[in-house]
Amino acid sequence: MSDFGPHNPIRIVRLEQTTFYRPSQWEGYTSQRAAVYVRFRWGELTVHVGDPSLDEHVDPVFEWHDNDDDTNGEMTTEGLRIRLPDWITISGVCA
Repeated sequence: MSDFGPHNPIRIVRLEQTTFYRPSQWEGYTSQRAAVYVRFRWGELTVHVGDPSLDEHVDPVFEWHDNDDDTNGEMTTEGLRIRLPDWITISGVCA
C-alpha cells in the first residue's frame, strides 16, 4: 500500500468505466494528473494510482473484499462510490 489516506486524499477528476463486468474496470486521472486504474473481480475491488506504463506493477492504494460476492465481477460506478473510503473522491465521471 502507498502513503495515500485520510491525511493524503485522492481526488479523481476524471473516471470512465471501460468494462462493465468480468471484471468491472475504470480508468482516469487525479487532480495531480496521476493515472487511476480501478478493478472489481471475484469480490475484490482495487484502486491503483500511478503510471502503469512506467512501473511493471503499481501497488493498490485501496483494497476492498466482499467475501459473499455473487456478482461475478459486476459493479456499477455508483456501487464503486459507495465502497470507496472518504479520502478517495470522484468529481468527474464519463459515461
